[in-house]
Amino acid sequence: MSSRALARLTGVLCLATLGGCDDPSTAIECRSSSACGASEACVDGHCVPRGDASTDASEPTTFPDATSVDAPLRDVAIDAVCAGREARAREIRRPIDAIVLPDESPSMGVARDSVRDAMETTFRLAMEDAEIDYQVVWNGTTPLPMLEATGRLVRNPIGLGSGDDAMFKPALDSYDAWRPSLRDDALKVFVHFTDATGGTGASIVGYTGTFDEVLVAREPAIWGTRGDYQFVYHSFVGLAPNTPATSPYEPTDPVVSGTCSSSFANPVALQEMAIRTGGLRYPLCDAPGFDTVFRRIAEAAIERAAVACELELPEAPMGMTLDLDTLALRYTSGDASEVLRRADDAAACTDGAFLLEADRVVLCPSACTRIEADGDAVLTLLTGCDPELY
Repeated sequence: MSSRALARLTGVLCLATLGGCDDPSTAIECRSSSACGASEACVDGHCVPRGDASTDASEPTTFPDATSVDAPLRDVAIDAVCAGREARAREIRRPIDAIVLPDESPSMGVARDSVRDAMETTFRLAMEDAEIDYQVVWNGTTPLPMLEATGRLVRNPIGLGSGDDAMFKPALDSYDAWRPSLRDDALKVFVHFTDATGGTGASIVGYTGTFDEVLVAREPAIWGTRGDYQFVYHSFVGLAPNTPATSPYEPTDPVVSGTCSSSFANPVALQEMAIRTGGLRYPLCDAPGFDTVFRRIAEAAIERAAVACELELPEAPMGMTLDLDTLALRYTSGDASEVLRRADDAAACTDGAFLLEADRVVLCPSACTRIEADGDAVLTLLTGCDPELY
């Protein structure tokens, strides 16, 4: 390793420790690691961090140049001294407003209790496990003590049924009672449970169109427009199970026929509304499997924020300057890693290069596109070390 490279390594930045740097001319002289601290190694006559205090400190570890430096020690030196700023892809969790439409008619039978238990346990736990800021708007009268205790329950005490005059009409008639509780920044999700033995959902007494059409006509700023919905409708109805049975029907799946029980109907109009709004469909008969849909609802609120394509240059310690000739970016994704090099200008850009613009390191456009698409991307700015070490 050259003296100039060593000066960069030990004296220019010391960025990882952020504790300031010594002038290279006063760095500790050594002939072997025994002359250095327990967590240092002697490299080309100077002590540098080794990151492994258990290594025998008495063993000589001097190296003539960068290419002969032991690989693990070289990596330790890069990580300990050369790493500057770091940018990571991160998760953003949006809040969820779950507007629940529970059929509480006598025909629901034991399914009514299954819905209550599922909302109290599996739904609540799915949201909490995913660390979602959720709220349940319950359009019904069934007691929900566990949800009540969370402080996340908004109750609209109406009675919904399965006929065209009871499936959606009470919720629409009381729209002004529950609508103000919705949060502007939350995902709006309708969760509908019904055996639909006496209606299909194709018409609503006193209203024009299906439930989704009524909503978008009433307040498009909140609900969007047909073809550009700002909400999702998930239906738990009496349709036949998917294959495998634990999988919900996706919005891309066609309308399916058949029922999961002879006592339930399969309302095609509700299936079509789920498909239009990007929702899932699941058999009402299989209460233990409801959590599959609940987890998917939680996952929909988790978004990946792309790694930043720009990083600010770090400030050099007092009395020192950055050696911009040594700039590099390490791109890490899982176990894979590569180093991006500085391009002289935009014409020299590649998908493995970056530009230096004033006080910023900016990924070349093709590099930005490639790395932004990686939800596990980590970018680490390296500076102050011999480029051969990277």
